[in-house]
Amino acid sequence: MCFSPSSAQADTGSRLASSSWDNTVKIWDIFGRQGLLETLQHSSEVVTCDFHPSIKNELVSSTLGGQMFVWDSEEGNIKSFIEAKDDLAGGRHQDDRMSAKKSTKNKHMSAVALSPNGDFVIGGGNSKNICLYDLRHKVLLKRFAITQNRSLDGVLHILNSKNVKEGGILAHEIDVLDSDLEEDAWTNNEVVKGAKLAKNLAGKRNTKLAVRIKCLKFSPDGTMIAAATTEGLVIYNNQLQLGAYFNPFDLDESVTIDNIIAKVKAEEYLTALILALRLGERNVTQTVYKCIPVSSVPLLCAHFPVGFIDRLLQFLATEIESSQHVEWAMIWINNVVRFHGAKLQNTDEITSQKTPLRALMLRILSSLQFYNESLSKVQHKNTHLMALMVNQASRPQETDEAMTDTA
Repeated sequence: MCFSPSSAQADTGSRLASSSWDNTVKIWDIFGRQGLLETLQHSSEVVTCDFHPSIKNELVSSTLGGQMFVWDSEEGNIKSFIEAKDDLAGGRHQDDRMSAKKSTKNKHMSAVALSPNGDFVIGGGNSKNICLYDLRHKVLLKRFAITQNRSLDGVLHILNSKNVKEGGILAHEIDVLDSDLEEDAWTNNEVVKGAKLAKNLAGKRNTKLAVRIKCLKFSPDGTMIAAATTEGLVIYNNQLQLGAYFNPFDLDESVTIDNIIAKVKAEEYLTALILALRLGERNVTQTVYKCIPVSSVPLLCAHFPVGFIDRLLQFLATEIESSQHVEWAMIWINNVVRFHGAKLQNTDEITSQKTPLRALMLRILSSLQFYNESLSKVQHKNTHLMALMVNQASRPQETDEAMTDTA
């Protein structure tokens, strides 16, 4: 089951989607009187489903047959379909009686999630692999493994199954150092003379812990993926932070630190900031950024070149996350949106990097929401504390006046 995000369903009320083994996903109106809103019919048992975090009525579901569907939950129409049963490539378990390629237990996604921009979907299940798909072209973009820990069951594709019995491979009979190379030379079955043999205790684990992916989620800006797995929480980042590496842009002989310092001294702040962004070193950009007077920010943003807006926004997103000068960064962001708001809608004209502009804006929005919630709590607490102090300060005077009247 999954709830629809409040931001995506603000005008229709909160909804609940439930996946079932009767080959359906049902959409419920949990606070209204309509009850069951829609039934989405599938070709096989539905394992999991998830609403899109921001796109209204968009839902992804995964079936036991290895298919993934993207639905318009309001109209009941399929928007996209992906055949994914052969992409997970799950390993062979020690109790499997057939090879990993022929096994059907690891061919479905038990955890799926849509990216914030709706272009990608990730899936994982009873396998060590996570699959990333492009919904537009319906292709597998990347498959990456969460672990290579051979102590987990299902990591290896080929086991040393020379001791297979009719009921499968027993845990105490399977080779301890199973490998994909089927090498028995690594196994040492010699018993040291005088050593005591360990007994099979009642509380001892006789089976391996299987590799599993329980849940997958995208970050709000779409740059990170979090996975809850057998080995714990794993977070993947597909983008380095600005300033973490040398990333120059449009270099020429004029892009030097000496020239940037000269422009700052001559109060040519626009030229100095552009040169610093072209140089690609965060420390230099941060120094120029702090030297600009607040009265020059609106004029500078109004004449800022469109081709450098994405680099400026990426720098401001990093500043508002890590710097203590939050108000200073907010002044810049406010003026950038004020003068370039219409152009920000056309990302092809202003994007000079592979960084999606939507991801940058979501990153900035997430930081602003964090500060808004934090400051609101402090403001409410201080307001009530000051009201209490004023009330307590007025009480002794009233008591003294009452005592004087009594006397």
